[in-house]
Amino acid sequence: MKNLKGVTLLCLLLLPSWAFAHGEQILYTICILAGLIISFFILILAIRMPYATKALLTTVYIVAVLTVMIVINRLPFFRNMTLINILVGGAPLLSVLVAYLLAQLKYKGH
Repeated sequence: MKNLKGVTLLCLLLLPSWAFAHGEQILYTICILAGLIISFFILILAIRMPYATKALLTTVYIVAVLTVMIVINRLPFFRNMTLINILVGGAPLLSVLVAYLLAQLKYKGH
């Protein structure tokens, strides 16, 4: 357990090193992304639901984050900072919510 705390601390301390841009504006985007990833995995572990649904939601979240990263990769950051922050925070959250609602509708139908 002590090693896990050390690894977690190291990962959190390395978050600012991901900012290779000039200025701290990129740190907001990184903190949004890191906060949502941590929150999602804590929430997915805490909520009681079937493992198949948890696996589906986790897959949807990972695919949504990767898709957003591919989409925003070529956008100029300073001109599109608000759009990028909204996409990083909102798109994965919205896609998981839609997937959860669709899964609930499917289970209620059976």
